[in-house]
Amino acid sequence: MIDAIRAGRIAREEEAAHGAWDHALSSARHDAGQMSTLAKAAVTMALDAQDEAAELRAEIARLRRAVDQRDAVIRSLG
Repeated sequence: MIDAIRAGRIAREEEAAHGAWDHALSSARHDAGQMSTLAKAAVTMALDAQDEAAELRAEIARLRRAVDQRDAVIRSLG
């Protein structure tokens, strides 16, 4: 009888441990999925920032050329 009680208790403990393991594994998978999503978003944002920086550099170059042309016209008039 005592052996049956011990066996039942051990079975319940093993079942609880297995349930805790499954929960921890599921939680880790969920967290990894969230981190993956965040990493993808960060990469997208970085690429967007690079594109915007390139556009700004092109606009600055265009403005510098316009100022140079303006200055050349002013020099030619003076």
